[in-house]
Amino acid sequence: MTKLHGGMAAATALIATWLGMGTAQAQVTDEQVADDLVSDDQPASEISEDGLKWKIGPSFSLSFNDNRNVVGQPDGWALNFDLGLPMSLGYRTGAHELRAAFDAQIAYSRTPAIDDFIKSKDVFGFDADYLYHALEWIGPYVRFAVDTTMLHGYDERAGETTWSITRADGTVDTALGRRLLLNDPFQPLTLTEMAGAFVHPYTSESFTFEARTGFGGLHTLADDQLAVADDDATPEVEVKTLHSFDQAAVEMGLALYGAFYENKITWRIAGDVAIPVVNRPETPDHNIAYYTNVDLSATLSFKLLEWLSVDYAFKALRRPQLIDEFQITNNLLLTLSYTWSDENTGDAAAAE
Repeated sequence: MTKLHGGMAAATALIATWLGMGTAQAQVTDEQVADDLVSDDQPASEISEDGLKWKIGPSFSLSFNDNRNVVGQPDGWALNFDLGLPMSLGYRTGAHELRAAFDAQIAYSRTPAIDDFIKSKDVFGFDADYLYHALEWIGPYVRFAVDTTMLHGYDERAGETTWSITRADGTVDTALGRRLLLNDPFQPLTLTEMAGAFVHPYTSESFTFEARTGFGGLHTLADDQLAVADDDATPEVEVKTLHSFDQAAVEMGLALYGAFYENKITWRIAGDVAIPVVNRPETPDHNIAYYTNVDLSATLSFKLLEWLSVDYAFKALRRPQLIDEFQITNNLLLTLSYTWSDENTGDAAAAE
């Protein structure tokens, strides 16, 4: 086992350092969501018994590179850094279970092409679930979630750029420069409330399966915010104005997750589909399939040391009333972190 972890540590550390923070294909105005059935940091297996479980795990990732007279490379330095503050809580008493998770992430990068530090990640999310275990593996649930960004978002370019901005009333404005303001802090903001039934028929350390179905509302506040919708065939950069919307939807979710090698390798795959039955405002040119929201995610983490891990995260989100394209994000991180929890602060022992 030691040989396996040593080789894995060397290989993954080199790859993660070279790639820095990975790639982020979504625009900075893309809606950031956290629709997971179970919080990543607080799987259901950890709150299957009565009591309180909590975790706080601040993290930091850094990548630096400098080139001078290197063939095929621009002169200058590049720096990427990523800060995260995930927190989770689970409480169980009898048939009643409460799960809550908060996540704040911010990342900036600087390259020789653009001297300024550019925001490459901005996440603010809160998710709370109440579950009643009619049987241990099945019962009703209610859920509330808030998803948004924390800071201003910009479209930044290396050289002078022309933006063609289509406003909400159909008029078109033109802006010239190297930076265009896209969104305000905490915009767009999405509120979700759902109620229905959950089931987790199989649970083990290496593999757990959970599913849910429910009905509720999804509300996005986005009036007067902007998003890049560029047409490569034109010289200017097209930008469209976003608008707020409300939906009443049927939701179906699925989550698979587990851990191996004494929790040194953890994984998770989740999918969520929300089919709206009511839309405000309505667009008569589209059917129900067009309005369907899709949220897919996957994470894989290798724990190299107690305070060092290699993490990969994938996100694909479709909110057609906001942006009629999949918003895709890939991140590969070499992460420095430490987790405080009820297990390593003495709270669990004191409770006994």
